[in-house]
Amino acid sequence: MADGPLLRALFRCHLWASARLMPVLVTNRSFEEVLRWAPLASSTPYRGLPSAYIVESVNRTVRHPWLMRDRRCLREGLLGHRFLRLAGFDPDLRFGVEPQ
Repeated sequence: MADGPLLRALFRCHLWASARLMPVLVTNRSFEEVLRWAPLASSTPYRGLPSAYIVESVNRTVRHPWLMRDRRCLREGLLGHRFLRLAGFDPDLRFGVEPQ
């Protein structure tokens, strides 16, 4: 795979496309189907990218959502988990529910 600036450019393009497609791909799907975006195992094409860089990039990418405004935590969590896994990390995905 690529390294250095090329690896980061490929990562950013993949992240951008995934963030834009996610609202379409999760619409009208069950929560179990949506969680498939957070794989338990995957290849590691982005190995070598620092976790802080991945998290910062995900946060920047979902900062101003046009779609999924009311599910920002879900979108950010799924993207973060997916791309950390693609970089070879072993993240935990956790969701909380705020009592009303």
